[in-house]
Amino acid sequence: MKVKLRSALSTTHGITAFVTVISILILLNRIVDSQFIEYVKQTQNIKLENIITDISHQYHDEWREFRIRQTGDRALKDGFVISVANSQGDIIFDIAKERESSPEELLSDISESMKSHYKNWVGKIITQERRLIHENRQIGTLFISYYTPFYFTSEDSKFINSIHEVIT
Repeated sequence: MKVKLRSALSTTHGITAFVTVISILILLNRIVDSQFIEYVKQTQNIKLENIITDISHQYHDEWREFRIRQTGDRALKDGFVISVANSQGDIIFDIAKERESSPEELLSDISESMKSHYKNWVGKIITQERRLIHENRQIGTLFISYYTPFYFTSEDSKFINSIHEVIT
């Protein structure tokens, strides 16, 4: 009789400990995900503002198209597709036309990556139009397309995957 009771108690404690550990891991996973998503959103806003600033600094009585192209390449790696128009509205740089692709095609890796992380992820590409200012006058317009509400770059994906591996 004592053996059965002791065995039943041990089994109950084991199951309780197992369920507790699993519950903590699930909760920890969700907390890490939600905090990381907030971090990614903030980082994307900072990157967006940095792109606007970088492009604005490429004007000194004329546009430095080579530097705009460099900024465009960096922006694409961060998940932003840009085009720049001068003050007359003429497009002076458009990475999508240079690559002969649409923004959707250029950002397709992001969509695939996000769907692998979140099965129900529905991202939408939006395009913002931002005024470019130099010495208190508008020198052009930046058109910048990206996924909303958030997305992971390849570096973000690697980081969150490694965190999930450690947790589980």
